Amino acid sequence: MKKLLFLILTCFAVSANAQTYTEIYRNDKFKANEFTGDMPEISLINNYDDDTIWVSYFDQTLENSKIISLDKDLNIISSTMINYPPIVLKSLENKINDKFYRISFLHDDTLKFRCFDRNGNNIIDKDLWVKNNGDSLWINRNSSVSISYRKLTNNKFLIVTQTKYPSSEGADALKFILIDTLGNILNSKIYSLKARGIPFRICEVGEHLLLEKVANLPEYLDGYFNYDGISYINKETLEIEDSIPRGPFFDTISTGIVISNLPISIIAINDTTFAGLIELIGKVKINIYNKNTKEIISTIIPPYNITNEVDIQNNEDFSKDRFVFNNTDSIYTHYVDNGLTLLNFSSIGNINFQYKLTFPSDYIKDNYVRGMKITDDGEVIMATTGYIFSPYNVTAWLIKFNPKGLIGLTNIETGEKEQIKVYPNPARDYVYVDIEATNFSKAEIELFDMQGKLVKKAKLSAKHGNRVDVSNLNAGAYTYNVSLNGKTISGKVIVGK
Repeated sequence: MKKLLFLILTCFAVSANAQTYTEIYRNDKFKANEFTGDMPEISLINNYDDDTIWVSYFDQTLENSKIISLDKDLNIISSTMINYPPIVLKSLENKINDKFYRISFLHDDTLKFRCFDRNGNNIIDKDLWVKNNGDSLWINRNSSVSISYRKLTNNKFLIVTQTKYPSSEGADALKFILIDTLGNILNSKIYSLKARGIPFRICEVGEHLLLEKVANLPEYLDGYFNYDGISYINKETLEIEDSIPRGPFFDTISTGIVISNLPISIIAINDTTFAGLIELIGKVKINIYNKNTKEIISTIIPPYNITNEVDIQNNEDFSKDRFVFNNTDSIYTHYVDNGLTLLNFSSIGNINFQYKLTFPSDYIKDNYVRGMKITDDGEVIMATTGYIFSPYNVTAWLIKFNPKGLIGLTNIETGEKEQIKVYPNPARDYVYVDIEATNFSKAEIELFDMQGKLVKKAKLSAKHGNRVDVSNLNAGAYTYNVSLNGKTISGKVIVGK
């Protein structure tokens, strides 16, 4: 009951229009908690201090965004408004030494560095680059993929931004800026790269930064842009020291068309290997590369059972990782295929499993991931935003996934196990409860409405097929508590009519 009351208290108001935060779905592998408001947006903050979950929250009723901390079960711990007008700061991206950081454009002509404390106060506000009419190169703010940056292991930031000549329509170069956590510029470089609206990603592998572009090359080669490849960049001098050229990044398909295999996202696996996520003719594949030999050492192509083409272009925030892992035997990434699918694989190229996150919502079909995190105990946390277009509306969720199961309880000392299944979900006239327990004699289920009122109570006398009549309940979401062997297992079920 305490857990239920805590869940209800997590509903929070930030203006005259109330925003709420509630668990809307749970099964044996994952749960989804929903933020509701006026066009809500959430993004996961990269937290390098501890295992606490931090998100940025914004909706149309707010003048400024909020930073929210949560425990590993997605219960809200604190919520703080960012003291920064006007509405230009919708999200913070990194938390280091209890400070929050954001790098972004302001008024289309200034690259800004900002730092905030735990109370939402702006303690550092610096211009990293201001467009000047006398400059030979400007910030290319016309592209939605014009900036990428990475927090490095030494707590420095590398920023890469597209630049253009005043009379040019596209990007003409990349500018690299290395800064510390005070916003001081430590080094900068400009490399020519003629391209138009081209995304780029960075990862840190051993002593190098890897950029999935090759700069300082001719614009065209055999009729194709010639920037595809991987550049090896020195982390201190920002000099390009080596590269993997075009070869491994192109295929010729049966029609004779040459297509790019350039990764949409890259991440270091260890000091010598890295992985790249690739969208290829409506499908996904993952290449694992050896940095030293410059070879593809493994290719992963997930099995598909879908009718629509997949989409992995669902996150233009390039400060966020598309891969997360605690150990290289269990690496996660995701893609959208009329729903959101988690793919788990190993560093040697084996697929461990893939799991499609499905729950009763039209929004999941057009879902955009705003950050992933893996906890110390191997659970995956995802911040997502969903859209429907007729009528247009937005919702946002935090999702928690555990491949070993969320609702199973095991006594470590005795090895005794308690696990339940409540189905169907959504239900109509009846819900059924199945029980798996080492020692079982009887149990009890209680159903509460979203105001916390007890609306149903029933005994559970069998391990399988316990039937609970919910035909007299109003349509809506209900929280259940199952009391079993002195423990309480909670979840949520939706009753429809």
